[in-house]
Amino acid sequence: MKRYLMAFVLGSVSLMAHSEARVVKLKAEAVAGKTHWLPERIEVVQGETFKLDMKHDLPEGFAFHGVEIAAVGLRQQVNRGEHVSVEVKVPADLKPGEYPIRCHFHPGHVGATLVVVGAPTPAKKSEVKKK
Repeated sequence: MKRYLMAFVLGSVSLMAHSEARVVKLKAEAVAGKTHWLPERIEVVQGETFKLDMKHDLPEGFAFHGVEIAAVGLRQQVNRGEHVSVEVKVPADLKPGEYPIRCHFHPGHVGATLVVVGAPTPAKKSEVKKK
């Protein structure tokens, strides 16, 4: 019985470790004659791994744009008509705050903001109420 229980527990942990990362979409859009990365704000948690799904379908202007988030070490080119997805790991020790998402090829474009919030801390034994 113990052997089967251990196999079940290990299998459950393995499945949790391979769960899908949250998908965050970022798209180049023309707004009032300027290129923007939208949405304007993307909220993530310290230590989170997410999939950044980037798209550039603008028919006018540059054939490619860049996505740079220096705080997480991301620098990616996105060509017109391509769908680019990358996995991004937010460092657990990255200070909560706002970090720029910008086009590293075209500085005049309007970027977005990566908002990092603190990871929830586990409750201490003294804070857990007994039932």
